[in-house]
Amino acid sequence: DFGRIRRDFMKLHLPHFLAAAVLAAYVSAPAFATTTPEVTYENETKLSYWQKNEGAIVLGDDVRLNIQNITNGEKGYPSDVLFMGSVVQDKSAIHAGDVVMNNNGGIAFTGNNNPNGGGAAIYANNNVTLSDNNDHIEFEDNTGSGTGGAIYAGNGVWISTTEGDIVFKNNKGSQDGGAIYAYSGGVSLSGNRGSILFESNKLAGGGSNGAAIRAYNGVEIINNRNVSFTDHTAGANGGTIYSYTNDITISGNKAVSFSNSTAGYRGGAIFVEYESTLGYGNVWMQGNTSVSFSNNSCGFCESSYFTKVFKKYTGKTVIIVSHSMDDVARFATKVMNLYMKRFG
Repeated sequence: DFGRIRRDFMKLHLPHFLAAAVLAAYVSAPAFATTTPEVTYENETKLSYWQKNEGAIVLGDDVRLNIQNITNGEKGYPSDVLFMGSVVQDKSAIHAGDVVMNNNGGIAFTGNNNPNGGGAAIYANNNVTLSDNNDHIEFEDNTGSGTGGAIYAGNGVWISTTEGDIVFKNNKGSQDGGAIYAYSGGVSLSGNRGSILFESNKLAGGGSNGAAIRAYNGVEIINNRNVSFTDHTAGANGGTIYSYTNDITISGNKAVSFSNSTAGYRGGAIFVEYESTLGYGNVWMQGNTSVSFSNNSCGFCESSYFTKVFKKYTGKTVIIVSHSMDDVARFATKVMNLYMKRFG
């Protein structure tokens, strides 16, 4: 059966370019349509693609791509996993169903361009997971003409327990999510041991949301070291972070900063469209060593008053960005009543 064929095939550890081609041929056969295939690149000292015009690794939308244990054993540069300078019509440097990268050395996606779609570095029909990598992760100068300048995920994006620094810089999209876009799920940055920097990610469209991160179902940034968002521009809402529904939670980090970001309409730094149970978008910040906001602006800003009111009554650093001051007042009353019941 196909499961046995795939297992035997993966034991061959073919060169990555040949593995992708051969397995893609198997996947295209109608008899195997109900099986979820995988392609794995592993146990190499280097995986690199330079200036590919047809996409570096292009798989079907139901194929899981695993990149694991790619390292030369040394920290720093050049990166062990490198995708650089791909210019692809309708495809990304990596295109797959799920993309999983774990236990690698340094990872870098630089200067990739998708003129006719989003996710110039990584396009995943389902999820993108980067976990337990042992050096830096960098996405720089990637340009997508749709949603997600660097990463597009049909569901969610998880980046966790990285040993080195994480950098998303100078990525550009024409719609939502200048650096990261999660179509139907959430975005999680958790337990990373290096610093996290999102800098100068941009969105070109006038109705665009979330120049650094756009998620549908919430964002969590928890238990990391220093986290910095600076110099972002969105045409509509969420100069830095936008979530359509559910909470944005920023907690347990060291220093967190939002600076020099702009939204054309609401939420110069952060914006949540809806919250499913209370009907209001909300952002929770607790247990961080420090949090700072500076020089963020938007065309119709409404959060500064509520921030002061809520901190006055609770002493907690919690920021709510919602649709109107009436919404804010009603939600503030609910939260203060709950707080008094639990802690008063």
